[in-house]
Amino acid sequence: MCRRTRWRGNILRSVILPVGLLTSAAVVILCCGGCATTLSPVVDAPAEWHYTAKADSLGLDGFLGLSRSDREFRRAHSQDYRVRAAQAHSLDLRIRNLINAAGLVPDDPYPWLQLAEMGRWVGDYVQTVQWLDNAATAVRHLGQKSDDPEDAAHWDAARLTGMAYGWLSYDRADWRGGLSWVNTLHRRSPGDEKIARLRGLLAGGAARRPIAERMADYIGRQDGYDADVPWILATLDRALGRPKEALNRILDMRPKPDRAAEAHRAIGELAELLGEYSHAERHYRMSYHSLPFDDESAVRKIRWPRLGNPRFREPVEFWVAFDRYYVTGSLSSYTAWAWDRYQAAENAKDRVFWAGQTVNGAGILIRKEMDRPWAQRIRGIVFLETEELEKALTDLNSASRRLRAAELPDQRVEASLGRVLLLKERHLAAREHLQLAVDLGPTDAAAWADLGLALVMTEDPHGAERALNRSIELNPASPTAWYNRGLLQMRAGDFQRAEEDLSEAARLAPDHPGVVKLLQKAHRLQKKRTGKETR
Repeated sequence: MCRRTRWRGNILRSVILPVGLLTSAAVVILCCGGCATTLSPVVDAPAEWHYTAKADSLGLDGFLGLSRSDREFRRAHSQDYRVRAAQAHSLDLRIRNLINAAGLVPDDPYPWLQLAEMGRWVGDYVQTVQWLDNAATAVRHLGQKSDDPEDAAHWDAARLTGMAYGWLSYDRADWRGGLSWVNTLHRRSPGDEKIARLRGLLAGGAARRPIAERMADYIGRQDGYDADVPWILATLDRALGRPKEALNRILDMRPKPDRAAEAHRAIGELAELLGEYSHAERHYRMSYHSLPFDDESAVRKIRWPRLGNPRFREPVEFWVAFDRYYVTGSLSSYTAWAWDRYQAAENAKDRVFWAGQTVNGAGILIRKEMDRPWAQRIRGIVFLETEELEKALTDLNSASRRLRAAELPDQRVEASLGRVLLLKERHLAAREHLQLAVDLGPTDAAAWADLGLALVMTEDPHGAERALNRSIELNPASPTAWYNRGLLQMRAGDFQRAEEDLSEAARLAPDHPGVVKLLQKAHRLQKKRTGKETR
């Protein structure tokens, strides 16, 4: 008993180290994870957008510290770039010119707002948030310059900025975050129908029935045939779990031109949610044709299987900008496509990018209650592989429960959940999920290696040896299986066999310090034992 207590600490410290050795094996599993079709060749995206005007790039404080003549020169130069942006036929060139226009005069919120509108529709949400934050900083500066709380210029800029944040939140299904912006605008201007529309949509998405119905009623009293009324009420119906009623409200709706792209996308999503794929694709195409830009060189259509049961993954259309960002169409299909690209990524930069796109797309689907267990499945796996263990545990636990309840247990989910639980030192729970994983996928060498370790830690040496032998039989090039079997031999006091297994692990992973350290310890103990036996 004392010997086992002494070894336990070493085993625990070593459990976390070898998981990193599974990277190559994990990639093999990822790439074989049910891709329904071949990935299309990657189209080169534009280089990262940067400020390139000749005048120095300055923050707001630096700009305000310039002389008046310097500021006026920069304003004139900025206007030139805005004209170029308006005349540009290329979406990429339009954005580049707007970046220069905004960077030259950071106290002007309007170029930042134009950038944010382009960024939102391009689907680069990270850049969009940054541009909106810059616009908000400029708006605050405008407010400080004016002593009049009713200043029209300040209010116009503040209204546009708040609405831009609100529409971005709508796209991302961040209902509460969007409401916090739009509620402020509504208090300032309760009669503004565009604010009322967005407030109603966000309240509907958040299932805030009184606010949504009040906004719909207000708009309806102005015009009983206003298309915004059924859109708001359909959004509420959907949030309350009535998707059929929601679709019936708006299937034949003729949305207002200023937000037709968003409205048709919402109709398409409802149709897709109900399996009405022909209706979904018709409205997705209408959404695409309503976009606020027409650069066909920057946007292309892709048809890809949706997330879901691999046996029944319906392909649905979506559109991407610069071959990477979601624009419109099926978010489920886009997220599945981003996930497949994450699995196929050949370098760290691409892997990080597609991990982010997968996580973001899955998060929106989860908030919209679309393909929830499958979205949690892929997001949880990405969280595991990026070492965000608490998030991985939450998603994978939920995915496991939901898929098992639907009698669709998923091998990848159970193996990944088992690995997370091992890292969290919850060995009994890990053992249960890993046993199911190998039952579902008896050729998964990595799952057998993890199960072997879980059995070691739950005092089942015979079961552990069988599992680890099976892992090595399936993949003799896995350093983790050899390492874990070496740990098992160390616990049993068989230092000679431990040294043999750890030597093989060290050969396969020569740069891993944990493997080398334990091998050296096994060698010393075996040498010590041999010396005693000789005497």
